[in-house]
Amino acid sequence: MNRTRFSPSILKSLDDQILPYSFIRICVESYIDPIFEVDSFMLSPINTPDWMLREYPKTIVNVGSDDPLYDVSLEFAERLKYLLL
Repeated sequence: MNRTRFSPSILKSLDDQILPYSFIRICVESYIDPIFEVDSFMLSPINTPDWMLREYPKTIVNVGSDDPLYDVSLEFAERLKYLLL
């Protein structure tokens, strides 16, 4: 999770009728402990260092096309594919 990084899928989710942004923001603020840096891999695997990703086991990334994290999930899957070849 990065509060300064936006992608098309995150921006699309800002207009969600079922799960409004204000509710997501409350969840994020409740979930993230202030001791963590915003770019900590403990909050989001996309921020995991390459050396650590090379140690990952075989991983399946499953994400829906309307998921707010769709773009980030694809990017993470591509990083894993590149590093584990």
